Amino acid sequence: MKNCIISLFLLCLLLTGCNSSGNSDPQTVTDEAGMLSLNEKTALQHYHTALLQDHDIDFRLILEDRTPEREAFNLRANSLMEELAATTQSRQGRVILLLIDSGNDLTRLEISGDLEGIYTDAFSGYIQQQHMVYFFQERRIKDGVLAASEMIYERARQASLGKDFQVPPRTTLPTGGGATAEARIGNTETIAASPPTLHSEMIHPGNDPRATLLVYQTAMANGNKDPELNIYTDATRAMLKEWTVTPVQMRNAAQGIQRCSAYSSQVFYNHDEQLAVIRYPVQQRQCHPWFFKEKEGKWRLDFNAMQQAIGFNQKNQYHFRGDHPYSYAFTDLNFDKNGYPHE
Repeated sequence: MKNCIISLFLLCLLLTGCNSSGNSDPQTVTDEAGMLSLNEKTALQHYHTALLQDHDIDFRLILEDRTPEREAFNLRANSLMEELAATTQSRQGRVILLLIDSGNDLTRLEISGDLEGIYTDAFSGYIQQQHMVYFFQERRIKDGVLAASEMIYERARQASLGKDFQVPPRTTLPTGGGATAEARIGNTETIAASPPTLHSEMIHPGNDPRATLLVYQTAMANGNKDPELNIYTDATRAMLKEWTVTPVQMRNAAQGIQRCSAYSSQVFYNHDEQLAVIRYPVQQRQCHPWFFKEKEGKWRLDFNAMQQAIGFNQKNQYHFRGDHPYSYAFTDLNFDKNGYPHE
């Protein structure tokens, strides 16, 4: 998966552990359509195990190629959901089913009754139409499912903390009862989207790193995913040209910066003031650091270096992967064997 960065990061995890019932892990991925490799199924299986273990939610993915009509597809999803509810390892009977049929190019999210207040039809339609389909277009099925899984996990985490949910845009609604949407697998037709409300020529890097981060937040909030924005380093521009960026990712990026702005941050410059890091308190583990490079008196985001240096777990907590040019900003911290920082 190419784009694993910041709120734009999709979580690439291989988690281990037992489910909450103490039995062997349930087989949560059924791929009758042959759309996933063994490694891809394993990655998704481990992620679903974490969701069951941490939040008692049994997430099942079923991929088929049966080409039923839409009505028959919805009925089949309902029937499968009843079967899963009868055999689930969730103590509270919490089940989520993602059914993808490559024959009729449809996808559906079924949510068990007690979860409907958390995963509304509008939310389910939102993550399908504004997130998964962008990966499915490129036949990156695992990445699209993992993108949805990450949002489902985060929604459960927020619910466990008693937090209010951000409401999806009103323009995004599920089609029909429940949340059925076109999968658009391999479909090269452009997905209709609102044009950015902030044009690229209006987006410029700042005289200091914090100013550039604010500009980036504004660009994301206004839907501008142009990889050639002047706020990026040259290496970042080249990298972003190969990325899939969805409306959900841009919205999450802007919201993440806003949320972390509530905490104090520090800017660390290297010896010749060519590199800079914005760092938040270590206790705020979902507020990752930001890397910048100076060029002609302006500071540009170095997502290329961040992509190589920073990883995330299923709770969206950051850690470091090996050495990187920005390590000078973290010499006062200790790191455990997994790269998580500690004071």
